[in-house]
Amino acid sequence: SGMGPIAIGSDAGGSVRIPAAYTGVVGHKPTYGRIPFYPPYGLGLTYGPMTRTVEDAAHVMTVITKPDWRDIHGLPWDNRDYAKDITLPLPKLRIAYSDWFGYGVETDNQVKALVEHGLEYFRSIGADIVRIPPFFDFNLYEAIMPGIMPMMSIVIQSIAGPNVDKLLPELRALVEQGKNSSLPEFFHAKAMETEALVKIASVLKDFDFLITPTMPTEAYEADRCFPEGVSLNSFGYNFDYNPFTWPFNSSLQPAISVPCGVTTNGLPVGMQIVGHRGDDIGCLRMAHAYESNREPMPTWPKF
Repeated sequence: SGMGPIAIGSDAGGSVRIPAAYTGVVGHKPTYGRIPFYPPYGLGLTYGPMTRTVEDAAHVMTVITKPDWRDIHGLPWDNRDYAKDITLPLPKLRIAYSDWFGYGVETDNQVKALVEHGLEYFRSIGADIVRIPPFFDFNLYEAIMPGIMPMMSIVIQSIAGPNVDKLLPELRALVEQGKNSSLPEFFHAKAMETEALVKIASVLKDFDFLITPTMPTEAYEADRCFPEGVSLNSFGYNFDYNPFTWPFNSSLQPAISVPCGVTTNGLPVGMQIVGHRGDDIGCLRMAHAYESNREPMPTWPKF
């Protein structure tokens, strides 16, 4: 809505980048351990800034990356002025591009066109952009669900407490079904997740950054869990609607969503820029350079 300059979100699978993409703001999920997190939680969950501009996100990063001894997973403090360093010129880059990882909801044509138009800026400054083939030829979601849903069930129960019955039906179903995974299923799913991350790393090692749509669709109704037409899995839930965000929580890599245009319905679209572990400043520099050269985005509603 544009009512405030800064928000802080937590992102375990896209919860900073997804709303940022759907509302036309910047959302940065940093490298795991870059922003202190207490009390300690599982690998992949981190805080991140949501702001009107990349510069504002950089100012926030300068402040909230300061060290906290209680974060046992924290990275060494980089003592960086992010807002100053985002203005440094970009080197010649090799960028991977994908709008289809091999699973999940296929990217809408309008979303695809807007992200690919954004790629033209990087091509204009000399970047070598390579469309990569899908990472997977099977449904990765179904393979790793038994390793994710039990944890989500426990977390949701701990947050909701006695108010579980007031949650959306899909979340109530997740809580119940998440109790049913066996230990062998859980460890098999975790092994599949590790295999998937090695596959992603084997492709991205030859590139400086990966660019994807942040979300494959435009925003849907606020009172829905998922876009219309998405079917539920055996856990009564679905991650098919966000194939591009959660893998980089598991891989601990930084990823930023920056607005790259609006659909014919007037709804914003986000472009996701993924960097190698530790390269938060690279993601922010890429996003800032693009933001500074793209067409103007619509302003927020007047209240």
